[in-house]
Amino acid sequence: MNESILPQRAIEPGSQIPRVIRFGVMCDGRWLEAWQADCVHKLLELDNVRLAMLIVDPDAGTSRKPLRKVPFRRWLYTLYRRSWFRRWPRQILDQQNIFRGVARLTPTIALRGKFSQIFDAKSVATIASYDLDFILRFGFNIIRGEILEVPRYGVWSFHHDDEKKYRGSPAGFWEIYHDDPVTGAILQRLTDRLDGGIVLRRGYFRTARHSYVANISQLYGESAAWPAQVCHEIRAGRVSAFAAEPSSTDAAGTMPIRFIARQPERTTRRHPPAFWSRSTTMTEPRARSRGSR
Repeated sequence: MNESILPQRAIEPGSQIPRVIRFGVMCDGRWLEAWQADCVHKLLELDNVRLAMLIVDPDAGTSRKPLRKVPFRRWLYTLYRRSWFRRWPRQILDQQNIFRGVARLTPTIALRGKFSQIFDAKSVATIASYDLDFILRFGFNIIRGEILEVPRYGVWSFHHDDEKKYRGSPAGFWEIYHDDPVTGAILQRLTDRLDGGIVLRRGYFRTARHSYVANISQLYGESAAWPAQVCHEIRAGRVSAFAAEPSSTDAAGTMPIRFIARQPERTTRRHPPAFWSRSTTMTEPRARSRGSR
């Protein structure tokens, strides 16, 4: 697209914003993972913050691949994930009550390369008409193009790892594999550059080396409050972070199988055998991150 159809929106640092902050959510429809739902709820608890639009992935609702069609290098991890990720924070929750009455758009998407998604001009114009301050990305793949400049403060996306050290999925995995003492996470404003977003929030958490589920529960649970915290910054007129230099990384990631094989050993080392004789329930962690307020 050679000529922008978007209105020019100046961001003025230092000026307080009394009006309603309007945001959209990119998602798979009426369903969110538990940590994502928590994130939206925390936003809606704020005064003068309104969910104004749902942008639904046109590929949402497609059935997941049977294990026989999963690539061999991801087979064991896929089995592990489907067996263990059924509780908080990856539990799938129906958000029909929250989403009822919210405008909904299923955009037309063009694929650039293998993974990049480009919104067509009509979809971009429709979203621009809702005058959004930001969009939370909980769906779609790698988003590029003019859609990233539609909301006043951009499209926000989580990266649940230290982006300077690790990239790619699965979240919270590499720190356990490499025995790092802390696990990082960021909330970023997406740019057109892959793995080059503008960091809005950064946090570090003590790595739960004994349990991948415990590590991501802490990671997702603590970072869910970050969009609401950034809204407080916007409300106070502290918006210089949105014009900061994008992050950069040379990190690479692979999918090693032996990580899963090491988990029983680490869990047994942390918990005595008696641990296995009683049932446990995963609950939301209470640890604080250095990067959150």
